[in-house]
Amino acid sequence: MSINLSLPYHISHRYCWLLILINSIVNFSYAQDIRPETKAFNIQLFPGLGLYGKNPGSQVNYFSINVVSGYSFKNLAFELSGLLSINVADTRGLQISGLGNITGLNFLLSPFNDKVDEANLSGIQFSGVYNYVKNNVNGGQFSFLNQSKNLIGTQVGGINHVTGYTLGVQMAGWYNWSKGSMDGLQLSGLINETNGRLIGIQLASFNVSGQIEGKNSAVSPQKTGLQIGLANYAGKMHGYQVGIINIAGEMRGTQIGLINISSGGKVPVNKNSGTTIGLINIGLFESLSFYANESFLYNLELSTGSFKNSSIISDKTNKYFTGSLIYSWNVLKTDKKITAWSFGLNKFHYNRSSHSGYNERYFVKYGIFLTQYFVDNKIMTRDRVYGIEVDYGYKIFKKIGIYAFAGFTANFNNHSIDRNDIGALKFLDTNNYWSGFQVGIKIH
Repeated sequence: MSINLSLPYHISHRYCWLLILINSIVNFSYAQDIRPETKAFNIQLFPGLGLYGKNPGSQVNYFSINVVSGYSFKNLAFELSGLLSINVADTRGLQISGLGNITGLNFLLSPFNDKVDEANLSGIQFSGVYNYVKNNVNGGQFSFLNQSKNLIGTQVGGINHVTGYTLGVQMAGWYNWSKGSMDGLQLSGLINETNGRLIGIQLASFNVSGQIEGKNSAVSPQKTGLQIGLANYAGKMHGYQVGIINIAGEMRGTQIGLINISSGGKVPVNKNSGTTIGLINIGLFESLSFYANESFLYNLELSTGSFKNSSIISDKTNKYFTGSLIYSWNVLKTDKKITAWSFGLNKFHYNRSSHSGYNERYFVKYGIFLTQYFVDNKIMTRDRVYGIEVDYGYKIFKKIGIYAFAGFTANFNNHSIDRNDIGALKFLDTNNYWSGFQVGIKIH
């Protein structure tokens, strides 16, 4: 998945040709034997009107002061322009302009086309609107719109655009894009995107990555990527996603969110799949339970999560890690309307068997849960129960995934409502603790 926001690309080329027109005053009638001249200091009003006449594209300057705009073959230390700074082949040091800085754009205007190098920036660009480097940035770009081929360093602006790889930091008000890969930090108010691998952190409202590296990655198992946002997407996810909605294709990392979605993907032999921690986890494992416990006659539980060891042949059990969302109603002993919502994290161990009808014939489940009580549809801020549970279930029919199960719970809290209202059948009751039970049916 890739968010098709090509604005930086189109804007950059429109700016480029606009700047070429602005600088069309440059003289094209260079002599064939002209060679670059190195000057310690140069002053230009605009290209063609300065200390060194009408051929500024033949100059290599260490220091340049440009009242309106400047144009040179290279600048090696410092350049200051009122509006525009344009260098054909290379920029080093510090470049400051009111409107924009360009390195490597209009090399066709130079008489030294055969001598134009990679058109890199080794230093820092500051401008009000636009910074452009045809090839590599080793340093920093600071403007509303920053663009380069590869970045080793920092981009800070409204929109940052790298067509190759980034080793460093992109910070934007709206949008960061490092097409090839991102090794470092992307921080944005709206969108971060890389089509390649992510090693480091993406932090934005929406994050997109082709592949997040992590311990289960075949390429970079010693390095890890992390996405933090409202919504996160990764084509292959071997690291971490933290958000309200997390989406991944091949998922062998860890997703933490309210809704986690993954397609699973093919997991190599003797390797674990990923872990999903959330209210709803779509794509890997689902089960539905209906049961009674010591507090409520009716409890409906949806468990969703991941099949951890599906490809590990030697294991004797199938292991599932799930998140559970539970709604409870009809307390056993009260005239009040008391209901509850619960969230749990669980580990299931189902037996493995090669015999027909005996695979996953029984299971053991253990986990933790948090329950919030409601009295007459009002949330009771102090009435939260923290607990642990252990269940055992057995398949009723060999070839139908319906299990009868029973288990025990340990519950901890100090309630503001009457303890007898929420636990008529509890036992081992103390001031802040009681033990309970549950029995019911599970469909898997």
